[in-house]
Formats: sequence, structure tokens, C-alpha cells
Amino acid sequence: MVARRSDSHPKITSCLRISRGLLPILAGILCLTGGINEASAASLSITRSGCAATITWTNASDVLETNSTLGRATWAPVTGASSPYPVSTCGTGANFYRLNLGGGGTQFSDNIVGYMNVAVPSGFILIANQVNNLPDNTLVSLFPAATTTDLTVIYKYSNPLGGFLSDQIVGGTWSSGGTTTLNPGEGAFIFTRVPFTATFVGEVVTGTFTVTVPLGFSVLSSIIPQQGAIYDVAAPGDGNTDLQYGVPIRQQVFYQFDNALGGYRSYQFSGSWNSEPGPILKIGESFFTFAMPDPGPRSWTRTFVVGPP
Repeated sequence: MVARRSDSHPKITSCLRISRGLLPILAGILCLTGGINEASAASLSITRSGCAATITWTNASDVLETNSTLGRATWAPVTGASSPYPVSTCGTGANFYRLNLGGGGTQFSDNIVGYMNVAVPSGFILIANQVNNLPDNTLVSLFPAATTTDLTVIYKYSNPLGGFLSDQIVGGTWSSGGTTTLNPGEGAFIFTRVPFTATFVGEVVTGTFTVTVPLGFSVLSSIIPQQGAIYDVAAPGDGNTDLQYGVPIRQQVFYQFDNALGGYRSYQFSGSWNSEPGPILKIGESFFTFAMPDPGPRSWTRTFVVGPP
């Protein structure tokens, strides 16, 4: 049995617990479901080196399939692919890979691997890493010096400190060691003077998993790399992917940072959104939310499997 992810990745049960003082601090710094017979003995792995990555698997008869939009596109075989299979990751967009083991379209590898690119403009954006990177999800692993603009700064909120932990890459070295993690489900501000593209390479989280949405402010992201709606009252009629957040707590507010505006777009839920269809998250985007004390913390539970479509 090949492990689904490195032990260095924490179990995803509770991602962030953020205090009410979050927004004032920000102002100061300008934060598929379905049944399938999955073959648990067949796993993919992916490793990266700069802009190159290599996908490996064991059984030569298994067919590598690719999909650029999880949940919204059909998986297609990669013609002539054999292990080890090289891919170029830097650029734009995203690509994900699984193994089709046959069985009349009912047997697949027990995991999905791939990469996603997030454009980082000059100034601030809220960013999310939505794949588990090997060897870990530390800044030094996620933002290699060769592909990250010098003097880029990452700000991640720390509840115990009541403020932000920051780390800056200077001359190819992270000033605080680059040991801060950015796991799927979390988020952080990133600031750069010179635009670049952040490339995340790793394994998609599959199965059923939960992110705790605490009282007050928190910064979160979808664990699965999908563009979609937090909660769309009209879904599925307007075609937005459901990120399975469920009905928000009454009076809950969501904040998306708009780089072009240099400020926030806010959405409040009171049985309906103040601006329909509510927040639509892009791949690689995190967001702030504020939850009222009543009825208390909630869970964001998602189920995502390798099998069809």
C-alpha cells in the first residue's frame, strides 16, 4: 500500500483559528462525489525540479489520464504515456492526472496528482495552495527561489500571536527560514513588486475531510483546486461548481481581496446574498470570513473521489 500523502502533511480537520482583530491588522499591512471502486494498491507520485516534474507509477498497463478542470471536464488518456512521465508545470492553467486500471471504467488509482499555476500580480493577493507538495508544504518547498520573484513576502495570520507571521525571500533565501506552512484549506497574503507565477505541484486531497470554520474571522480556502461557488442559491441552474460549503451561518460575511481595487469585495448572507450569486472562488484563491457567535462554529465537510466523471 502506497501512502496517499507524506506524514509531514497534517490531517485536515481544523485549518485556522483566527481572532476578531484580523481586519484591523490587515488594514495596517494593506489575509465530486459518487461511488467508485478505487484500486488502493495503485498510486501515482509526482516530484518537481524547477519548472519540470516527473509522474511515476508501477504497472505499465495502467493508462495515465489527464483533466484540466476537476469535476467540470472529462478525463482523457495521455497518448503514449509511460512511467516515468515528464511534464512541464510552469506557465498558466492547471493539469491533474490519475490512472485508469480498466475494469470497465470502474477502477482507478487511489490518488490524483498534478499542478496549478496562480498569477501573482504586483501588490497584494490572497493565495491558496491546494495540493499536497512533497516533501512538505513549507514556503521553501512551495516557492522555489528559481521561480519566485526576489523580495516577495508571505503574510500568514497566527492566532496565538494575534497578528501575522511574515517571511520574505531575499537573494534566494527566506528571511525566517521558510518553515511556515501553507496547507490545503489555509490561505495567506502574498506581496510582490514584480509579477510572477506561483506553481504548486503535488497530490490532490481525496476522500472526506473537514475544515473548521471558527467564530469571528478566519482565512480559508477550498481544499480541492476548483473554481466555484461558496454557496449558490440558484445552483445548479447557473452552472457554478458547488464547493460544498453548505448554507452559511446567518449574517456571515465573506471577504475577497481585489488586487485591482486594492481592497475587498464583501458578501453577507441573510438567507440570500447581498450580491448574487455570492463569492465565486478562483483556483488558488483564499478568502476571509466572519461568523457570528450564534449558532457557533461550523464544519466545512467535503467529499471528493478519484473516480468518474
